[in-house]
Order: sequence, then C-alpha cells, then structure tokens
Amino acid sequence: MVFVVYVLPNIYLYHRLKHVFVKKRSSVLFKSIFIAWVALYPLANMFHRYVDGSFFYYLVMVAEYYLPVMLYLFLFYLLVDLGLFILKKMRLVSLKSLETHKFKMVLFGLIMLLVTIIMFKGIYNFNNTAIRKYTIEADKKSSNISRLKIAMTADFHLSDVTHKYFMHQFIEKINALEPDIVFLVGDIVESDQSSVKMRYFEQQIRKINSKYGVYGVEGNHDIYRSNHSYDFIQNSNIKLIRDTVLNIDNSFQLIGRRDRHHRDRKTVVELLKNATNTLPVFLLDHQPYHLENAHQQGIDVQFSGHTHHGQLFPLNYITEMIYELSWGHRKINNTHFFVTCGAQGWGPQVKTGSKSEIMEVIVNFR
Repeated sequence: MVFVVYVLPNIYLYHRLKHVFVKKRSSVLFKSIFIAWVALYPLANMFHRYVDGSFFYYLVMVAEYYLPVMLYLFLFYLLVDLGLFILKKMRLVSLKSLETHKFKMVLFGLIMLLVTIIMFKGIYNFNNTAIRKYTIEADKKSSNISRLKIAMTADFHLSDVTHKYFMHQFIEKINALEPDIVFLVGDIVESDQSSVKMRYFEQQIRKINSKYGVYGVEGNHDIYRSNHSYDFIQNSNIKLIRDTVLNIDNSFQLIGRRDRHHRDRKTVVELLKNATNTLPVFLLDHQPYHLENAHQQGIDVQFSGHTHHGQLFPLNYITEMIYELSWGHRKINNTHFFVTCGAQGWGPQVKTGSKSEIMEVIVNFR
C-alpha cells in the first residue's frame, strides 16, 4: 500500500520534474535533493515515534504538507500527459514544441500555481468550521420533550500543531447554536504530549454550553493514544460512553459504542438489552460500518464520523465506495444516519474533498 500510494507517484514525479530542473539526462544533485525530500516524511515519523521532543513533531507537520502537494502534482501531470498523448495521436501539436525547456518550465509554473491555490483553499477549509443544518422526525414514545437540538461532530485529532484560532472559532460557533446536547463522536485526541496548548484545548472545550452536556465515544486514534486521550477527555468534561446505555432526563436514551478495533466490544443487540423501548434511542458509533446493525434493531438515530469524506479530493470517491454512507444524512427504514466529515482531520491540515463542520440536527418527536 505504501509503495502504491507514496513511492510510485514520487517515482513518476521524479521523472517529470527532472526535465524541468535538469537540462542533462540526470543529475546527482537533483536526485539527492528529491530523494531526501521524499524520505523526510517517513523518517520524521519514525524518529518522532521513538525520540522525545517537539523538533521531530513539527518536522512531521511540515513533511505532511507534502502529501497533498504530491497528490495534486501527480494528478495534474497525469492529466497533462494524457492530454498531450491524445493531441500527439491526433497530430494537433508538434513534438518539437513540447520538448522545449521553456514549455516544461511554463507548464510546471501553471501546475504549481493551481496546486498553491488548492492548498490555500484546503487550509482554510480545515481551520474554519461550517454549520450543516438538518431537521428530522422520530417517534416520541413516552419522551418528556417534543424537540431536541443536537450539535454533532467528530475527528478533531487535537495536537500541539492544532491552531488556537481553530478551537476559538469552533467554540464560538457551537455555543451560538445553543444546542440541547453535544456529541463528539471519536478521534478527539491525536497528540501524546501533555503540553500547555493541550491544556488550553481542555479549557476551551469546557466552555461548551448545552442543557444536557457534552457526550463522546472513543475512536481508533483515541485508542492508539491510550490513557492520554482518556485523561484529556475527562479533563475537558466530556462524558465518555463506552458500551453503555444512558437515560437522559427520562427524555431519550444514549448508547455509546466502543470503537470497532475492540474485539470484545458489545453488539447493538447486547447493548439494547439494557435499554427500554419506551424512549427514543440515539447511537454513537465512531466508524459507520454495518449500518444494518442499527436500522434492523430499531435505533432512531445513529451518529458517526471517521471517514473524513476522503479529506483530500478525489479520495472522497474512494470513501464513498468503502462506506455505505461516507458523509451526510440518510434514512434507512425508520433509522436516520448522520456521518460527519469531521471538525478537522488527520495528517496535513488541508481539506479539499470536504470542509470542517458541525452538524446541527433538530429532532422533532412526533
């Protein structure tokens, strides 16, 4: 997978770019610089894993920005090569004009301009939160309320490189919604470091205002970070639900599943044994696999994240093939499903296939 996704595109880019920067057939200097740059990301990750200190952490952050740059350089050059191949076959352009160094430099400049515009837009999408509004109906049963406003998101992947600006504007926007309850559906923490900035994020999350509080479930990255994630969640006043059923004010029930990486996590059927059929049931499950487990058991609403909706275009087409619902809202039988593309994302702080978001879901109980 690493070879196909990372090595092969870089081999292709090496052969395309060497003709831009090197007039001769090959150059030891260009080859050395290119190999060193491509190796930076895996080497920085390896050293960051085993060596303490912030230097390699920030080195990883810098190297991660190359991933979307590589993706779009690769795609644009691939499209250009395909177009030039067709033009050559149709004899609409001469080979001589395409082989000049000036043409190669102009082409590279245009591609880099497009990549730069995409990167700036992607960085903006990553750090500025959009509000997606939905209104649905669910059976009231014996609930004490007729309406519930939910604010839901997931996939913060909070770390030392997360901007304070992001968290500041996120808290402002979520409080402006005046939600009755807030759901944070996994992958909350990414960093192992107990830093001043992470303490700041804890303080900010504690500022979220809602009638019933803030509830969350673990995601696969929260499991990777082990106790640090759970300490952060607890310090942030997030009520973590792990294979548990909660009765919220005799108005609705909240089920939180452990991440599917836990082999011994309970099934939906097992969890429903501790629930009553006289109140609406909301299910929080980080990864949106096997949606039939919810709609076949009569869950009213399921909330998930994890997919990032691909994060980088056109990877969203891949997540749409993997997941029954990669992003958005869908109703199957009598069950509503919501999958968010996340409050932020993983890796490079860039979003081109989606936009950081909070889902506002108003449930009218009939």
